[in-house]
Amino acid sequence: MNLSKKTLILTLITYSIGIIIPTLYDFDFGVNDKDKTDIFFSDLMNLDNNQLFFKIVKNNISVIALNVIGAMTFGLLTFITTLYNGFILSLVIKNVLKNYSSEFVISNFFPHLTEVLAILMSCYLGYYLSTKFFNFCFTKERTLNISFKTVVCCTSLTIIITIISAILEAYVTIQ
Repeated sequence: MNLSKKTLILTLITYSIGIIIPTLYDFDFGVNDKDKTDIFFSDLMNLDNNQLFFKIVKNNISVIALNVIGAMTFGLLTFITTLYNGFILSLVIKNVLKNYSSEFVISNFFPHLTEVLAILMSCYLGYYLSTKFFNFCFTKERTLNISFKTVVCCTSLTIIITIISAILEAYVTIQ
């Protein structure tokens, strides 16, 4: 199995672990799930579309940057950020499903799966770069041997997908 397949599998496993944890355990953060969910949606509804768009873009670009910078920690930061992102998404969906109809969940969360794709792509890039960085630091390989095409394509697609996702969230589904 080549590096890109291993990196893709590691990316999917990392996010999946984050998704699975809240489904297996019941987390109590001291606030009623219904109250927590209502506060979450109320905070979003109080923003105008432009504010919401920029808040979403800023948040998602921060996650993407942390995933890519995670290469300098040999993938540890990439792992933690991606795991946490899957964990939070799963926790929010779990809480929303307890308090709202499945139609509400599908109409409000399904369109944002593009955001998950961007997070997964940035995780892949972070792991890809961390592998190259690790080999450079700890093996006899003294060149980083990084595919410029892979980095530019992944980064560009991730940013484009993030912007499209933010447009969907701010101007289409949250109203």
